[in-house]
Amino acid sequence: MLLKNICLTIHPGERVALVGYNGSGKTTLIKLIMRLYDPNEGDILYNGINIRDYDVHDYRRRIGTIFQDFRISAATVGENVVLDKDEETIERKCGPAVIKALEYSGFKERKFHLKTHTAAA
Repeated sequence: MLLKNICLTIHPGERVALVGYNGSGKTTLIKLIMRLYDPNEGDILYNGINIRDYDVHDYRRRIGTIFQDFRISAATVGENVVLDKDEETIERKCGPAVIKALEYSGFKERKFHLKTHTAAA
């Protein structure tokens, strides 16, 4: 996917999550920000300075990135969240905040098999 006319400001200490369809450019954008790729045109600024002007290793130490694993596991959402198939472990590890996040993200309509929090497909 080709990224065009992207304007994004991330403030110090702010956490940002990029979500979207496969191939929409999320990973490409992050790799550009991390300077794993250099843009063909335009600039990426950090504190108002082009990221190409920073020492690449020093620059990358200032930014944290977590890439998702694109593989789909043959498991329930609950099992994927806690990486365990044991129902009791899932219940124990999936506290109210995790359940709320799953519901908020639209997974309430999907099965995530928790004894006390079972959602219909």
